[in-house]
Amino acid sequence: MTVVCQDHPKTAVQTPLAADTTSTAGTAQAEQQQKEVCSCGSCSPFRLVLHPLLNAWGFTTGSMQFPCLLLFILPGMWADPEDPFVFQCRMGCELHPNGSSTKFYRLAYNAHSFVSFDVDSSHWKRWQENELAVNVQRELSSFIGFSASLQYLLNFTCIDHMKRFIEYGRAALERREPPVATVFAHMRDPAQLLLVCRVTGFYPRPISVAWLRDGQEVPPGPGLNTSTILPNADLTYQLRSTLIVAPDDGHTYACRVRHCSLGTHSLLIPWGSSKGALGIGVAVVVLLTVAAACIATVWYYRHRC
Repeated sequence: MTVVCQDHPKTAVQTPLAADTTSTAGTAQAEQQQKEVCSCGSCSPFRLVLHPLLNAWGFTTGSMQFPCLLLFILPGMWADPEDPFVFQCRMGCELHPNGSSTKFYRLAYNAHSFVSFDVDSSHWKRWQENELAVNVQRELSSFIGFSASLQYLLNFTCIDHMKRFIEYGRAALERREPPVATVFAHMRDPAQLLLVCRVTGFYPRPISVAWLRDGQEVPPGPGLNTSTILPNADLTYQLRSTLIVAPDDGHTYACRVRHCSLGTHSLLIPWGSSKGALGIGVAVVVLLTVAAACIATVWYYRHRC
């Protein structure tokens, strides 16, 4: 039997439990090895596996991998040894601005919630009503030392590490880069003008970008589209917001940007009236065309020989 143990969400480790499930001798040998491991007593596997992992890998890696290993050695828990299964472990803690914290330990079986550990009450809760879930909950609850160590791991070790990470990474966490915004337009056809607001160079990621028509925010609609936030090479972010308007509607437009680096202020980039902006754009195009024609004429007469 092959068990796939996944450290949520990406890390995967494959562990063979039997030499050959198609062979009676192989199955008997694997069962005998399992019995030899479990014969050390209910606390011995926990002490032998958990502490080396914690010392070698730290609380996160060790505590993530251990529950998978623990389930492998608990006797009588897997009803059908011929089918592969996926077991996922998720563990962590969260610190909130008011000083409180949230701790969690969740186990999933074949992508469905299976059992979880309530840190405050040191109680294992099952999320499925079947024999396997009942057996796993009972076996995990019987490991008093494991539950106590897991409770200490989440209540103290995880919180202490999190506080250290925050202190060491305070400069990155408090980094503020203000956004730079530009507004320009594209003539899609004689009846549509596409206004584009390009915002880039901001950090952290959360940002608010909106279009204003005559000082009023344009509501969501088919003519308004904002891209997803994309990363820049310097670890800042960028996005674009576009608005389709009529070239001669006579309204004024502006792109408004709100970001934590700006404090209570907003970045406002006006476009002006679409009719006047369109006239300026047409004039620029005409001037560029005339200049290109003059350059081409001069080049032709110089090289005609």
